[in-house]
Amino acid sequence: MQKFNSIMNLNLLLFLLVELNMGIGLLRGSYSKNMHMIRAWMVFSTFAAFIFPSCTVTDWIIGDNSEIGAFEIVSSVIGMFAEVLIVWIVGIHKKDIGVLIGRNS
Repeated sequence: MQKFNSIMNLNLLLFLLVELNMGIGLLRGSYSKNMHMIRAWMVFSTFAAFIFPSCTVTDWIIGDNSEIGAFEIVSSVIGMFAEVLIVWIVGIHKKDIGVLIGRNS
């Protein structure tokens, strides 16, 4: 069971590092009005929105059930909805940039 938790923690750390790099890419893409970088961030974040709740539920099912409580599950689902909302807001920003530079999204 300890090996499973170590692997999950390592995967989470790697995923967070990739997410940090994607966030930097979003800022650079927004600043330079690069639609491809913004679209790449949107695809990645949509994928990421479902990874964290899936990992929490998987850890709850496979791992030790006493470590994962209702708070962790509810907070990961709320985080998923927040991430989807952020992707939606960035989509609106992407459309505005497309109008500004004369491209359709």
